[in-house]
Amino acid sequence: MLGRASFFNLKLSGVSLARRAYVRSNREPDLKEGGEVDAEEDAWAKMSNIVQKMQDASKYEQDSHDMASAEAIVHKATRILPVLNTSFSRYGTYKPYDLSLHKALTATSTTERVDPSMDNFQYAGVDPLKFTKDPVFLSQFLRVDGSIKGGRENGLEPRTQRRLTKAIKRARAAGLLSHTHVATSLINTKVTLPHVLETRLPSHKKEGE
Repeated sequence: MLGRASFFNLKLSGVSLARRAYVRSNREPDLKEGGEVDAEEDAWAKMSNIVQKMQDASKYEQDSHDMASAEAIVHKATRILPVLNTSFSRYGTYKPYDLSLHKALTATSTTERVDPSMDNFQYAGVDPLKFTKDPVFLSQFLRVDGSIKGGRENGLEPRTQRRLTKAIKRARAAGLLSHTHVATSLINTKVTLPHVLETRLPSHKKEGE
């Protein structure tokens, strides 16, 4: 079935062809009689101009609609997946995973900050560097493979997380903490952070609370 625009264009083409056939069949007799243009031919010429303007208007409207649709699609894609606008170097080497959506989503950085009231060190008023000689306590902020947890995972502010990382590195440099696992006393046990903090707070802090 023909669409509405196709049917309209086909109808206009038929009108244009009929006008041309009429002009060709009546042009020579009119010129022989004195070269006067027939009034009916003039009407056909005006009608042809109107039809041409309608065709131009229809084409302009269709082009505008197509352009608006294309812009809407691009805008929607950018709004939904802004992480796909990743710049790659021309001569770089990439794996198929680097071009995947999962990689783009996991590589995005977040601007969310930890609530200061949720930072246990800030709440207790304790400096993480004071626990450099306590590998059991520092192991609470390590994963099983010995890697340091992030600030969001530990629930610490950036400043506190940096000082905690420094304390862990000092403990490892002194040989008190392993690079590949947590403290041996915590391999099969789990000590909660609030309890550890409570047992290691200064006496005046305990009395104040």
